[in-house]
Amino acid sequence: MTRRVVITGLGAICPVGNTMPAAWEALVYGRSGIGRITLFDPSPYAVQIAGEVKNFDIAGHIDAKQARHMDRHVQLAVVATQEALRNAGLAITPANADRVGVVIGSAAGGLQTILEAQKTLETRGPDRVNPFFLPNFLCDAATGHIAILTGVTGPNMATVSACATGGHALGEAMHIIKRGDADAMIAGGTDTVVLPSRWPAS
Repeated sequence: MTRRVVITGLGAICPVGNTMPAAWEALVYGRSGIGRITLFDPSPYAVQIAGEVKNFDIAGHIDAKQARHMDRHVQLAVVATQEALRNAGLAITPANADRVGVVIGSAAGGLQTILEAQKTLETRGPDRVNPFFLPNFLCDAATGHIAILTGVTGPNMATVSACATGGHALGEAMHIIKRGDADAMIAGGTDTVVLPSRWPAS
């Protein structure tokens, strides 16, 4: 018999709201999340507008020491996951941890981590590059951190498919449940690509 799969909890941090209710209200009333970039000075750039997450503060959500080892896209995913789990009323326990998994997609992974590591390499040398650089720029960094923080030990993976990444993550999570590999999945997408960047000198 085919297993029925439903979405039981929602969480969101996006340009129109830092919680699911706030984001939904903005969408219903047609409020735009596009505006002048505030995360850095966009003056040197031809395009100075974007859809960016505003007023996000990881403090109060997770321990500051843990947060320091996370790229911003991971921090957003972690907080959205916390909201979704509360919304679903899903408690992770030793009894169900191996039947709950994670599929969080990211089109670009930890770009901020890459840019910061490159700047450190150029200005301070290779010995000063953060040893957490490698695991935190990967596209599946969010799935790993979420599994550690929640305690889930079921299937764990990331999808990478540009703008369709979050949708594909939901689809993969559905198929994992339908084939019986898990009873519940944490699924979605996360990216933070509003960043200053340049091509290296040739």
